[in-house]
Amino acid sequence: MKRDGIAAVELALILPIFMLLFVGMLEFGQLTRIKQKVTVASFVATRYAVAADHEEPDLATVKLTANAAYWGLKNPDEGLSWENINCPNREALRVEPTDLSAPAGQPVRVDVNRFSGRRLASYVR
Repeated sequence: MKRDGIAAVELALILPIFMLLFVGMLEFGQLTRIKQKVTVASFVATRYAVAADHEEPDLATVKLTANAAYWGLKNPDEGLSWENINCPNREALRVEPTDLSAPAGQPVRVDVNRFSGRRLASYVR
């Protein structure tokens, strides 16, 4: 009985399954990383929206804060501006806060979406 080529046949049967598992682990890791970044961005934007050091937060600054938390700053010493954010597109991260003019002590919710249509994170404070 000839056994030539059995190892090659076994490899051909098992390799696609292992590759599928490996790529699936990579994709799950990427999704987890993005979810964590979006959660932090919503937390930072909500924290800014309820901070006591300004009268009433505006929507543009809340969006800017969330994008800075998600994409990161090019140079942290330069301060917060669109030019200082590593953002490829200002519309890539959708930030939707609730009523920012709520009185002090009232909850403010900020929803942050990275993918179209699906809310990935929201934070209420």
